[in-house]
Amino acid sequence: MAPARSLTDLPEEIHIDVAARIAASSNFPMADLRRLRGACSVMRDRVCGVPLVRRNLNLRRALRQSDDAETHERLIVNTYAAGNLEVRFIKGMRIVFREHGGALHVPLDELDQAARGGHKPAAYMLAMLLW
Repeated sequence: MAPARSLTDLPEEIHIDVAARIAASSNFPMADLRRLRGACSVMRDRVCGVPLVRRNLNLRRALRQSDDAETHERLIVNTYAAGNLEVRFIKGMRIVFREHGGALHVPLDELDQAARGGHKPAAYMLAMLLW
């Protein structure tokens, strides 16, 4: 197989894997994903918005990149549908501490799903709430 001469010659799965790794490991994931979108139309049109990239997004770092509450909420909504564990943790904490005002019978589904996915802070909080 001849080496790829341009980014667009690579298979789409490679593009998605690169974007997902950047989303997960970058210190500035949103800025780096914006740069990646600018690299070529394939990244902009078909790669950066796929669920795998949103699921792997390091949401904690992404939320630090903006002080705008509307941007935060939009990012939380967009990554929730992809199954991002960090956003499930955030939504679970909102349910427990804000939306139920300290009620004893709160739905813990979001925390449970994040904990089952391997999110350690969610597992800790779930254990504390169930104890």
